[in-house]
This record gives sequence, structure tokens and C-alpha cells, in this order.
Amino acid sequence: MKRIDLDAPRFSQADALQLVPGLPIRTLQNWASRRLLDQDIEEVRPGKGAPRLYSGLGIVALSFMRILVGLGIPPRAARALFDELTHAVTALHRAYPAEDDSDGRLHWAVAPEITQRLQSAYISSERDGGYRVRLQHSYFGGVSDPVYIVVELDVLSLAAFNRIYAFLAEKLNAEDSINSH
Repeated sequence: MKRIDLDAPRFSQADALQLVPGLPIRTLQNWASRRLLDQDIEEVRPGKGAPRLYSGLGIVALSFMRILVGLGIPPRAARALFDELTHAVTALHRAYPAEDDSDGRLHWAVAPEITQRLQSAYISSERDGGYRVRLQHSYFGGVSDPVYIVVELDVLSLAAFNRIYAFLAEKLNAEDSINSH
């Protein structure tokens, strides 16, 4: 299996809920209706009975937002923070080495010898009530401001990539099984 285009819409709402563990359906629908996910959805208001299709990058965004909202950051701020990190996620997907699993899907492993090179998102609270995010490789690398939250962005992204590719491989295997009968 080759790498997918992370911007291509391909996952239904049901798929998104399966790919983002712990995300309640009401939260996903709320975020979509509040237009927090517009850039991740093929058609923002597809009409009754038509599916919203989420991109792979949208799945990573939902994973990130779910964590931040669970830690007390408002959904709109969580989305804005992810938008600042989008380039890092897409670069990671493009450049991080992936291996083919026995079932033919790509798999990203976090090897102990490279954990120092993985990036974390350091989120600090601003005086005006907003938040700021910076990417760094290590907390001991000199974070000058008090850090409110640290999210292991690369690890979170790699885990999301693995869920996405496992899901796609399973779907492909099911289609092959149906077509072979």
C-alpha cells in the first residue's frame, strides 16, 4: 500500500468515529455544525442523507482536538492550534519511514533511538486568554515560558496514521473478499 493524500476526503462520519477512539458522535456533530472542521470535510453542508467525508488530516486534527478539549482548551482554540501544526503533520507523513506490514499496509514504528528527534507541541496560556503553540524536540531544550500542556504531536500523528492505514487495509481486504466470491 502506498501513502495516501492526507487532504483527500475519504472517511465517513462513522469511519471518523472509529478512527478517533473516545470521540463521541455528539461532539463530532457539534464541531461540524460549528464549522470547526470545514477544512477537513469535502462538503460542509452535504444535505440530508449525504455523507460528510473527512480527510486523513482531518482524522489527525480530530485526535489532537479531542485530547486538548479533554484537557480544558476550548474547541475553537484547539482547532486553531492544530492549524498551526498542520505543516509538521504533513511533513511527518511524507518523510517519516514507514514499513510494509505482513498484510501489505504501511506501518509507522517509534524506535527508541529516534524518540529524541520526535517533536512535541508545547502549548502555553497567554495573558489575553489565548494559547500559543511551539514545536520542539525536547522539553529540556530550553522552553522559556511556563508550559500549560505538552502534546507528543509526532507520536499522536504516527498513531493516527497507523489507525488510518489499518482501517484502509481492512476495508480493502473486505472488498477483495467480496469480489473474490
